[in-house]
Amino acid sequence: MAERISAARAAHVCALTARLSTAPILADSRLLQDYLRTRMAHLGREEVRALYLDNGARLVADEVCCHGTVDESAIFPREVARRALELDATAIILAHNHPSGDPRPSSADLRVTHHIQRALGPLNIRLIDHIIIGGRNFSMRDAGMLH
Repeated sequence: MAERISAARAAHVCALTARLSTAPILADSRLLQDYLRTRMAHLGREEVRALYLDNGARLVADEVCCHGTVDESAIFPREVARRALELDATAIILAHNHPSGDPRPSSADLRVTHHIQRALGPLNIRLIDHIIIGGRNFSMRDAGMLH
């Protein structure tokens, strides 16, 4: 049974990835939210992902930046910026899950998001959003927490 669930999840992720790769990622925020929820909602520990986007806001790569514990992860702005440059990405969306189910950002979440945003700015790479997956999703962009 677990194998079937894993196979179904993998097929669903492949289908969503294909759709995100062909159209601007921000054109359908529900598709993006579904994609992230499918990738991360079931995880028992924190995982931070970076979605690297091209000039047309299409998905270039979706990569796990780090794994954490049940309540924290360590992400390094330098590594996110380095990978964006390697991929010729012009924008990034960060996402991570809160296994507790509470999607509200912690002070550490806010701090690292602003560190990453400051690191990307001089490189002309935009941090579009940082989405937290919990019982429901939380978008720092929608909450006005990014500048």
